[in-house]
Amino acid sequence: MRMVTSMLMALVLALALAAPALAGGDGQDDTVTKTFELTLYGDVPADQVFELGYVTREMVESPGEAAIPTIQFCGSVQDPSAAQIISRQACEGNGTVYTAEVEFPSDTEVAYRYFTLRPSDVRGTSDEFFKSYDGERPDGPEDYETLNADITSSAWYRFGPAGDEQLPGRMPGTGAGGAAGSTLRALPLAAAGSVLAAALYASRRNRQTQR
Repeated sequence: MRMVTSMLMALVLALALAAPALAGGDGQDDTVTKTFELTLYGDVPADQVFELGYVTREMVESPGEAAIPTIQFCGSVQDPSAAQIISRQACEGNGTVYTAEVEFPSDTEVAYRYFTLRPSDVRGTSDEFFKSYDGERPDGPEDYETLNADITSSAWYRFGPAGDEQLPGRMPGTGAGGAAGSTLRALPLAAAGSVLAAALYASRRNRQTQR
């Protein structure tokens, strides 16, 4: 009898210790990782900058003073407002892949856009070459991607030979044709078009230079 009692106590203790793990007690299941991938082809101009901006549905519906998060994949000219910089070197082509990871609470609804420009000629080179939604901004539930598992979005951009006009890549990472990126839908920069975003970028650079 004593042996049976000891065995039962051991079983209860084991179950008690296992309970937090069974319930996801460390909280790791409460977050997911969104990976943004960019592949560059051809000869990239020396001062070309590639970035990505993203917003959550909560940010759009409850706007505050917080800046829209921006990721700079690469570029020798740094964006002072970038929340994350992957490479501080000049962007490289010929199939170079840049990867950024962002952790979000599970079930976050997010929209994003890839864009590029050259600070030396902002208006002439600004190009929003992939966004995950239709229109100027996400305005409905269908314009957001719900993150309930780790997931990757891919986009690419191609330049012609040195001296030739740049050629933006507009084909999904899956090779299915259409727009650059994955099969996911979404992205805004809070109603700002690529030209406006570029102008704001230039303004920030000018203020930084004058300091």
